[in-house]
Amino acid sequence: GNEALATGSYDEAACMYSIGIAREAHNHVLYSNRSAAHAHMRRFGKAKDNAAKCVELNPDWWKGYVRLGQAVEMVDGAAAAFD
Repeated sequence: GNEALATGSYDEAACMYSIGIAREAHNHVLYSNRSAAHAHMRRFGKAKDNAAKCVELNPDWWKGYVRLGQAVEMVDGAAAAFD
């Protein structure tokens, strides 16, 4: 998934991360990366859901909050990102 994400093949990346999640359902990084792939495709609701799952799985990992804040801003507006 990482190579597909880096080369702009966002749909392929999201599919690859989904396969990874099916095998490792508690891997927060896979949810974070799938969130990024969805955000690149302007699927902000899915990006938000994946980022939220990332934060749920590992609340100590800062990058999950970055992804979540970006997705919330796109879905709910800038003011909601600070709530």
